[in-house]
Amino acid sequence: SIRRQRQMCIETGVALRAQAQEQLSADDATAKALNYTPASTVDGAKCSNCMYVQGADGEPHRPCNIFPGKLVNANGWCSAWVKKPG
Repeated sequence: SIRRQRQMCIETGVALRAQAQEQLSADDATAKALNYTPASTVDGAKCSNCMYVQGADGEPHRPCNIFPGKLVNANGWCSAWVKKPG
């Protein structure tokens, strides 16, 4: 039934979000290459307003397309930062 399919989609989405994603470490090789820091020192530029960050606004750690499988600090920054449109 459509109701069951919808429930399965919801359960799958919850399971995917629940998959263990670890916070990005500044020691990570890609993080080092892109000068990632969990606390931005660049005025007006932080992970939470970057076009590559995913997830819900207000979350302290969010997925990032630049660092697959890792969570970045919303207040962080890296050299791949590009202002989110809008």
